[in-house]
Amino acid sequence: MSQHFSNLSERFGSDLENLNREQKMLLIITLTTYMWKQEHVGFSSSLAEVWDEPLAHSREILEMSWTWDKEEFEECLKILEGISIEDAGLIVRRLLEQCLVGNAKKLEHEEFTDALIAKGFPEELAKKAAYADRIACLHRGLTPEERELIGKARDLLNE
Repeated sequence: MSQHFSNLSERFGSDLENLNREQKMLLIITLTTYMWKQEHVGFSSSLAEVWDEPLAHSREILEMSWTWDKEEFEECLKILEGISIEDAGLIVRRLLEQCLVGNAKKLEHEEFTDALIAKGFPEELAKKAAYADRIACLHRGLTPEERELIGKARDLLNE
């Protein structure tokens, strides 16, 4: 792996486990855009410019819901500055793998929460239902309220 990845690993863990799923996905988007611009447009700007310009609309939306330190993401970009297309591709592949099957894979209760929200559940209620469902999966006894909430949530998803 490249020196860029080694530097990133030094700061964020050998498997980049100190970056959350959202940060990893944003790195994938930024690196992929950077690679495309390098190959097809002859773009020779920095990763920070890739993040600032073409992703500005996404950035505005994301900033409303960021739950992590933005400075960490900007630090990732600084570490990766000057990366080659080949090395960027290797890092994208590794990040994608982590998002699909590794340490950044969405957990079952997160998917359950997302499905409930998509069906119209208020976010806080969806999180409580997913938590109760997770506890039920771990064989802890549920309160009557938790059982009722899970039942409603599953009924709604099956509609």
